[in-house]
Amino acid sequence: MKKVNLFFLNFVLVVGVIMLFSMPAVSSASKMDDAKKLFEQRADPEKAKQGIELLQKIVEKKPKNMAAYEMLSRLTIYLAMDLAAKPDTEAESYEYLGLAGEITDAFMKLAPKSVEANFWKAYSAAVAKDIKTALSYGEAAYKIDKKYFGGMPALLLGYLKGLLPPFMGGDKVAAYKFIDEAMEAAPDNLMIHRIKAMLLVGDVKESAQKALVHLQFVLESEPSKGFEPEGKRDKVVAQQLMGAYGEALKALGK
Repeated sequence: MKKVNLFFLNFVLVVGVIMLFSMPAVSSASKMDDAKKLFEQRADPEKAKQGIELLQKIVEKKPKNMAAYEMLSRLTIYLAMDLAAKPDTEAESYEYLGLAGEITDAFMKLAPKSVEANFWKAYSAAVAKDIKTALSYGEAAYKIDKKYFGGMPALLLGYLKGLLPPFMGGDKVAAYKFIDEAMEAAPDNLMIHRIKAMLLVGDVKESAQKALVHLQFVLESEPSKGFEPEGKRDKVVAQQLMGAYGEALKALGK
């Protein structure tokens, strides 16, 4: 009887140890699933905030979780931009913009040679209007993998170089080259068409018709799957551009 009890006790201990070591992994995976669900509902600011809080807890417990850092960076930047677009939450946006800077700094410390960390650091800097930092990390991300995230490193560089004056690193020829590379990587991405239209709007007569083509593409197309909130924002900006410049562009394009 004692042998049976001893065997049973050992069995229980072994099972307990196995469960103890397996539980954190299951819990972490479950939390990531929850975070993904909140991320998918990011158009709702409260869901986005909940997602950020959950992802912060995940990286606190798993500081080398690249996927969590990538999602956290993207979500925090998205929320900062979303809040900034609304007059009643503009002040709150600065809080999340600062948080995005901290998160992407931590991401860079974790993976300084990764395209993910370099790109999101560049993106957060661009949103914060820290142009020098945005260009530096954007160029690093581009060199690592210009097709990452649907050509986003190329698009970011194209956007910055297209808007900046030459003495700050601006270069319209290079800008269109970068944007066309991004468009080749993700031809259905509304953001790429919207940004190209923004640059073309400010250009000379021969660009007017091209600007209209890209604006109309944004307005008439459905966002890519998984990018619905961003696509909605692209459509709003395209509509604003069309309202402000549409008639002038049509006249120039004739």
